[in-house]
Amino acid sequence: MYFRNVPAFAPIQDTRKYFDYHHTAADTLDKVDPQELRGNIAVVSVLTYALATMNQELPRQQLTVPEWLKR
Repeated sequence: MYFRNVPAFAPIQDTRKYFDYHHTAADTLDKVDPQELRGNIAVVSVLTYALATMNQELPRQQLTVPEWLKR
């Protein structure tokens, strides 16, 4: 979507424990840290509110789609 000129958001997160369970059979809800979840919810909530209440659109630049994505 990035190359189709759709604005994107990629928060930086603490990955020290992220890949301990990521996409494994042990990747279950009991591994969720409630404090980290609350923090992530806060970030997404503030971003959503800020974007929804902006008085102008986000700036966009035309990007060239790489050949390997044109297939």
